[in-house]
Amino acid sequence: MSPVGAFDSAVFNYVRTFNSSSSIKSSVASSINSSATSAISSIKSSTPSSVASSIKSSVASSACSTNCFQKGVAELGATATAWFKTSAAQANPVILHYSISGQAGQINPQMTLNTGLGRWETKISPVTCGASLNYSFTYKDVNGLMQDSPVSTYIFCSGISPVSKPLFSPLPGSFFTAQDVTISTAEIGGVIHYTLDGSAATALSPIYTEGGKVHVSDAVIINAITVAANADESSMVTGAYSIKEVPGTLHAPTFSHTSGTYNTAIRISVASDKEGAFIHYTLDGSTPTADSPVYGTPIEAKIDASKSPSNITNIRAIAVKAGWTTSSVAEVSYTITSNAHSEWNGLTTFNVVNGTHGKYPDSQVYWAIIGKDWNTDQFVHIGTNGALIPMSVGDNVVPKNGKNYANYFHSLAETKSITIPAINSARILMSVGSPMYIWVNTDINGKIGYAGANIENPDDANIDVVFDFGEFAILGKDKSLQGIFINTTRVDTFGFPVKLNVTGLDGFNQTVGEPLTETRDQLFARFINETPLPFNGLAQAPNAPYRITAPAHATFQTGGPNANYLQGYIDQVWEQYRHQSLVLNLHNGWPTFTGNVVGDNLVFTDGVGTYHINGKPTTSMAMLGNGVLDDSTGAAGLIRDKQLQLQAQVCAALNRHVAHLDGEKWHNSAFFYPEGEAANYFTKFWHDHALNGLAYGFSYDDVGGYSPSIYTWSPVAVTYTIGQ
Repeated sequence: MSPVGAFDSAVFNYVRTFNSSSSIKSSVASSINSSATSAISSIKSSTPSSVASSIKSSVASSACSTNCFQKGVAELGATATAWFKTSAAQANPVILHYSISGQAGQINPQMTLNTGLGRWETKISPVTCGASLNYSFTYKDVNGLMQDSPVSTYIFCSGISPVSKPLFSPLPGSFFTAQDVTISTAEIGGVIHYTLDGSAATALSPIYTEGGKVHVSDAVIINAITVAANADESSMVTGAYSIKEVPGTLHAPTFSHTSGTYNTAIRISVASDKEGAFIHYTLDGSTPTADSPVYGTPIEAKIDASKSPSNITNIRAIAVKAGWTTSSVAEVSYTITSNAHSEWNGLTTFNVVNGTHGKYPDSQVYWAIIGKDWNTDQFVHIGTNGALIPMSVGDNVVPKNGKNYANYFHSLAETKSITIPAINSARILMSVGSPMYIWVNTDINGKIGYAGANIENPDDANIDVVFDFGEFAILGKDKSLQGIFINTTRVDTFGFPVKLNVTGLDGFNQTVGEPLTETRDQLFARFINETPLPFNGLAQAPNAPYRITAPAHATFQTGGPNANYLQGYIDQVWEQYRHQSLVLNLHNGWPTFTGNVVGDNLVFTDGVGTYHINGKPTTSMAMLGNGVLDDSTGAAGLIRDKQLQLQAQVCAALNRHVAHLDGEKWHNSAFFYPEGEAANYFTKFWHDHALNGLAYGFSYDDVGGYSPSIYTWSPVAVTYTIGQ
C-alpha cells in the first residue's frame, strides 16, 4: 500500500501527543479538514488502495510543518523494530536515541532505510517483556533543518496500541469444525494487513478485504495490524485457531518384525499410526490394558533360560489415547534359534533430510555434529569426510554482533550424509535460515570447551536463529556395551518438528519424534490452544517466532511471573507425606522404598540404606530436574544410584501431578496431567503430538518408559528429518 497523506500539523501533533487516549476518534474526527473527512467517509465504498490515493490527494494541500512525522515500534519475537517516517527527503539519514529500563546508558544508532515501507528502521534486541523503551529521533525537516523529536515511551509486550487493533470473529480457539474468520477494526480509515505464515504483519503484508473471510480448516496463527489513515500502525494482534479431530477408534499397533523364526536375537519396535497414542504390551500371553507396561524402547526377543519355552517370545499390544476408543489387540510370536548378533563394522551413517517442502532450500538448512573423542576426551567436530577434528579457538572465524564463532556447520546443499565412528557426549545441531553460532573457548586450565546456544540469554547470538538438536553417543566395539544411544528432545525448546529414524542390523528399525503430519506453524497454534493460559506465552513473543521455550527457561524460572506455579501442589504433597508414608516399588529388583517428610526433607529407606531429598523443591527445580532433585550429597555407589533414582521418580510425579496418588499409579499415563490441576502442560503437549506418545519434555521424562530414546547394538543409519 502506498503511504497515505498527512493530517494538517495541528491535528497531527494532537494525535501524536494523545494517541493512547480513548477519545482520539471523536477529537480527530472534528479536527480533520473537510477534504480529508470527505475522503475518509468514502472508505467503505472504496478499495484500500483507492482509499489511500483518495486521502493522499485530498490532503495534499495541507503540507506538513517542520516536525511532521510518524513513528512506532513493531515487535516480533525477541526483536523489536523502532521506525520513523517523515515527509522530508528519504536520503536524509535519521538517528535513533533509545534506552531500555534495567539497562545502562543510551544507544544512538543511525537508522536504515526500508525502501519498501518508505521508513527508517532500527532493530532492537533483546525484547524483555515489561521493560520500558524510551526513544526519540534526530532528523532533517522539510526545510533541511535538524530536528529532535519528543521522547516517546513504549512498554514491551504490553499490547498498548496507538491505533485500534484488529478484532477477530469468532474469537481464537479450538473448534471441531472448519471456521471462517473475519477481521475488523474500529479505526476510522484503518486498513488491516495480515499474515498466515507466522511472520509479523507489516504495512507490506496482504490487505484484508472488508467482508472477506480467512478459512481455517486445520491450524493457523493469524497476525494482523491496523494501518491508520496517517500511516501510524497498531500493535500486532495474534489469533491462534485450530480444528480438533473428532475422536474415534484407534488402529491396532504394528511391529517391525513379522512373526517367524530368526537365527539371531532381535529387537522389535512397535508403532501406532496416531500421534499421542501410547502403546501398552504384555509378554506373558495376557491381554494388555492401560495398566500394562508402556512401550518405550524396542522389545528384545532372545533365548532366555528363565522362561519356558526359552526360545519363544510372544508380544501382545494395544494403542491407548485419552478420549479415543482403545484399539484391538495386535500380537506376534518369534522363535529364536541363536543369541548371536550380526557383526557391526563400528560405523554409523548420519543423514539429514529437508522436509520443509520448499519453505527452506537445501542451501538454507544447516547441520553440525560436535562431541568428544573417546580416546582423548577432547571436544571434536565432524568434517564432511566423517573425521573427528579437534576443536580449536582458531575455528572462531564466523562474525556476528562483533564476535567470532566456529565454522562447523554444513548446508544440505554441501552434504546430506556423513559416516562417522564412535563418539561420546555428542549433539547433532540443526537450523534453518541461518547456521547456529558456537563459540570455542578454554577453561582456566587451558582445556578446550565450547558455548552453545543459551536461550535464557537475550544477547546470545542464537536468540534469533531457528534451531533444534538431538543428543547421542556411539560406543565402539571395544566397549562392554557397544552401539548407539540417541534421542530427540524438547527439554529446552521446540524449534521445528523433527522425526528420528534409526536402522540397524538384524532388521532393527525404530522411529520417534514428531510424525511431521503437522507443520511448525500448526504446532504453534495448537500449543496456544491446548495448554492453560500460563503456558501460552511460551509460544509467543519474546519466544516466538523462533521457538516454543520450555517453562523453566522462561516465565516459570525463579523470579519469573509463574515461578510458583507448582508450589501449591508441591506443598500439598510434602504435607501429605508428613503424615503418611510414600511407598514406591520400582519393579527393577530393588526392595520397596518407604518415604516420609521429616522437617522439609523427604527421607526414604528400603531396609538397606537411607536416601534423601534434602529440602522442598521449587517449581523451577521440578521442571528442570535440578537442585534437591539432582543431589547426591553424602552418597556413593549403589546408595547414590538409588537416591538419584528416587529423586527422578518424585520429580516426574510432580510434573505429571500424580505424586499424591498411590505409588503404583505413578507410571500410568491414564492419571497424568489431570484437567484443571497444576502440571507441566508443556510436556503433555509434546507427548500428545509425538509418535507413540514418547517425548522428552523435562529432564526425567524417561521415568516409566515415556522417552523417545533409542538404543541398538549395531546401528547402520540415523536419519533426522526436519519438518516444515
